[in-house]
Amino acid sequence: MEEIVIPANVKAIFPFAFGWNKKLKKVKFMSDETVVLPKAFIFCDQIDLNAIYKAHPLGDRIFGADEVRYDGDTLTYIPPYYCGKLVVKDGTRKIASEINNLNQFYGITELYLPDSLEYNGEYPEILKVLHASDKTTELNLSHLSNLHSIKWPKNVTKIVADWLDDIENLEIPDSVTEISGFAHMSLLKSMSIPDSVTKIDEDSFRFLPMLTSIKIPSKIKRIENGCFSNTGVKHIDLPSGLKEIGNGAFSDNTSLEEIIIPASVEIIEEDAFSGCTSLKKITIEGDPIIRKGAFHNCPGW
Repeated sequence: MEEIVIPANVKAIFPFAFGWNKKLKKVKFMSDETVVLPKAFIFCDQIDLNAIYKAHPLGDRIFGADEVRYDGDTLTYIPPYYCGKLVVKDGTRKIASEINNLNQFYGITELYLPDSLEYNGEYPEILKVLHASDKTTELNLSHLSNLHSIKWPKNVTKIVADWLDDIENLEIPDSVTEISGFAHMSLLKSMSIPDSVTKIDEDSFRFLPMLTSIKIPSKIKRIENGCFSNTGVKHIDLPSGLKEIGNGAFSDNTSLEEIIIPASVEIIEEDAFSGCTSLKKITIEGDPIIRKGAFHNCPGW
């Protein structure tokens, strides 16, 4: 298929509708009012995607708002073609099982959940603005590459997130105790991790090229494998109670120039600082076990 004609009666083209069509060369719109949502033509390499998105933006328009239904304190129906900002009404406590998960509504770009609603599910992939409910305890932000504004839940304890491409500054709330991934955030420049955090999963902060400084929370006892690898960090502050540094935990941080390993550290695993090619000053205050290759290609070792 090399050419598509979009009829005038089509109100919106949803994400992934024509994605991965490598042969598509031309898209003709019969109406200027047709909205093209982000990722509608993802990986259609032979057409000018930016021009299409610019000519057919959603803007402030909302489709389907008058069809959203409630039964008492339960949200029972959202039309599948809903587009734009969705404000779930105050007092809503439940989402009907028929809806199940909000990530199926590809057209929602802004989502405002009342604090009366406990929601721990996934979110629409093109979401730009999220006002999460304070009753949310586990916040899953994975693959929300258009998200640029977040209202954090007051009671969230676990955050899962990666590929948040529009976030430059990140301040994680002090209610959080566990983090599973903020990897692949290409614009992230500053980050604050509260001391309430006791666990950071493997690979959680990989591939953050703009991030230049990291302060590890004081309650962290082990830095997991690959946790802070391939970042732009120049300075890392390790807590005095740290016990273990995992395999490749800080590998390939080519801007890192100095590290102080606290006396509390008992083991430094393989490749922990491997590939830190600017690391010229290494201070080890204790007598940890140092595995093979822990400081491979570090000029100060």
